[in-house]
Amino acid sequence: MVFSALVVAVAVVAAVATLANRVEQSLERDLGTFIASDLLVRSGQDIRPELIAAADQLQLQTAYVTELRTIAYAGEKSTLIELKAVSESYPLRGELEIEDLNTGEAVVTARTPSIGTAWIEPRLLSLLEINIGDLLEIGALNLKVSEIVRHEPDADTGFSMFNGHVMMNIADLQATGLVLPGSRVSNRFLVAGEKEQVEGFQAWFDVNGSIHEEVRTPANSERRLNRAVDRGTNFLLLAGAIGVILASIALALASQQYASRLTDRIALMKAWGQSAKSVRTWLMLQILILGAIACAIGLALGWLIHYSLATIAAELLSVYLPDATAQPLILALLTGLICIVGFALPPLWNLPKIAPLRVLRRDLPNALASTSVRITIGIIAIATLVFWYSSAIFAVAFLGGTFAAALICGTVSLTLLGMGRKFGHWGGSYWRLGFNNLWRRKSHTLLQLVAFSMTIMLLTIIVALQTSLIQDWKDQIPVDAPNYFIMNVSEPDLDTAKSLLFEYSGSSEVPWYPMVRGRFSHVNNKKLTLEELDEIEDGDREINFTWAPDLPEGNTIIDGEWWNSAEGTLQPGYVSIEEEMATDLGVGPGDTMQFSIGGLPLTAAIASIRVVNWDNMTPNFFYIFSPGTLDGYPSTWLSGAHLPDDRGEFANAMARQLPTAVTIQIDEILNRIRGLIERLSSGLELMVWMILGCGLLVLFATIGSSLDQRKHESAILRTLGSSRTLIIGSLSVEFLSLGILSAVTGILCAEGVIAVLQTQAFELDARLHPELWPAALIVGAGVIGLLGIARSLPVVTTPPLQSLRDISA
Repeated sequence: MVFSALVVAVAVVAAVATLANRVEQSLERDLGTFIASDLLVRSGQDIRPELIAAADQLQLQTAYVTELRTIAYAGEKSTLIELKAVSESYPLRGELEIEDLNTGEAVVTARTPSIGTAWIEPRLLSLLEINIGDLLEIGALNLKVSEIVRHEPDADTGFSMFNGHVMMNIADLQATGLVLPGSRVSNRFLVAGEKEQVEGFQAWFDVNGSIHEEVRTPANSERRLNRAVDRGTNFLLLAGAIGVILASIALALASQQYASRLTDRIALMKAWGQSAKSVRTWLMLQILILGAIACAIGLALGWLIHYSLATIAAELLSVYLPDATAQPLILALLTGLICIVGFALPPLWNLPKIAPLRVLRRDLPNALASTSVRITIGIIAIATLVFWYSSAIFAVAFLGGTFAAALICGTVSLTLLGMGRKFGHWGGSYWRLGFNNLWRRKSHTLLQLVAFSMTIMLLTIIVALQTSLIQDWKDQIPVDAPNYFIMNVSEPDLDTAKSLLFEYSGSSEVPWYPMVRGRFSHVNNKKLTLEELDEIEDGDREINFTWAPDLPEGNTIIDGEWWNSAEGTLQPGYVSIEEEMATDLGVGPGDTMQFSIGGLPLTAAIASIRVVNWDNMTPNFFYIFSPGTLDGYPSTWLSGAHLPDDRGEFANAMARQLPTAVTIQIDEILNRIRGLIERLSSGLELMVWMILGCGLLVLFATIGSSLDQRKHESAILRTLGSSRTLIIGSLSVEFLSLGILSAVTGILCAEGVIAVLQTQAFELDARLHPELWPAALIVGAGVIGLLGIARSLPVVTTPPLQSLRDISA
């Protein structure tokens, strides 16, 4: 059993860790599609030759992108566009899609615009009244419109933020005459390659970068997606930690059973003249050989399991899974080694001290290591494995919480067991015998209850967190999330914009937000220095202010009061600040701040501090002023709306009637975010199934740990005349009771641990999960009961004499 448990422990860790490693790499790589690379350097100046040389030295793939705003002409029509000039190697990550001119469907292409051609977005066809093959005048150059762009990986980095965009070959850019000294252009140098190469380039840039250059990675480019991937990564780490704990519990139980079976053999060896030293050497050699073989088989089995799951995962996630690093295999080997030292050796270490007379006198001590010593060594071993696996403080904190929950499980289980024993006296012979057996083996029963409870608790935690994470991700991008944002609408144009939005959306309840550009300068009449402003997010630039009579959706007051909450009246001269901004500034309700808006000063008292849900796909603001405070300052208006099945008609109408307004269509961005969330969700589901397998292993090992003792008791009872029906009935009562008690205890502890993890590790709202309680009870009463009865069938099918001989052998 030790050999099997060690094989399974190594195999599970190897499979889980390797799969998690590849899925995590894939998800990180997938995030790179949002910037069309693994890393990019942005600059308002030409790309320095040193950057190119450093990338070439590291054998990185490279691409070049230049963006600028200009006017495009088609006959008598013209419009403001965002021009994007790309090299032939663009994009390095993600896919570029163009429209099939025959079917109108989007198709993936490996091409980029050839010299002398331009690719445009669909809405420019109607906006400029042009068709494929027509000429587009950009600067001093006429380009032939050859393709319609339907999707590009980095569309949300600035390309689609204005009225229209055009893609061209970067070799044509100089001929346009648009790039002159002092022109406002954005040059991007894209790189991609293996993780070590990209990290090497970033390390070089950290030392040799210019103040005019900014480096961007998937981690710092997409705040929303990066948070989702971070939560997914934390879940994978937690799942791996739970897998390690479950595998360790199974091995510890199997090792204890193995040591108990060896006591008589060791006593005989001592009786035949073997010294304690030679016996210990024999034991150590045996366990090391067994461990080496088990680790080798476990690694091979784990790799095969991972390979099968990875094949399914690659198809399910619709992504390429990179090769795993060496870390998972090293981790699996260390798992085997630590499991041997932490779980297999402690029960065996003191066996050579056993008295030879133990063969004849069963009342003599069995010389096994004390329970407290084994538990201490086991805790150290598990903590080492978890920390090595996760390298995350939160996983170690979770481990501490798990041990605390184990103590609670033990206390609650013992209380419930005592209550069950009293209840058993009122039942029939099955109940009485079953509960008496449980109480007579109180120590072992308590161990089983804790093991069962912990297994159910850990499985409930992993399922609940997976469900909560997936639901939270999907809630971030609801079906009716705004796919259009309208900004820079002036006060005179507001009614026209509202009418157009109503015409295309059919809703008159779309919220509009006033915006005033400004910056803060003083706190409590003290002017902030440049150094202080640099340390505050957005402290060195202008940001958007707004005013509102009511607290916006997705905002929660955590300190102070909203201006209309106390007396029902609105007073000018107050401001509400976002929590993190207030923390950076060190301010709270009652403090005063001075702002600069277009060079004009404004003083406001802080009325409240807000927590803002930045993931709710609606406009959010660091500063919200009370109505009347910003009167007299120049303002524009912003709104967001969901327009289903819109192919740019609304944007075209806005461009014609309100040319100064900015209309942003983000359908492609939303679709890509939803696609990534689906892949994240599917990856987590695979991990849950792996952990459920670990849980079944623990249940199997826990039930097997008491099998010898049950055989011995059954043989005695049958010898004294008890029927098989009575024994099977009492076993059913035992395992069903163990299952129900374990389920109740496991659910209680799981909800407590889940609440802490949701709020501290995953930044989710704590809630109960009653939908999982019936499943946990079914697993407890059903699976444990049926598995226990099935595993105990040899107890009643084996002749009593043979059972006694087997146990004594």
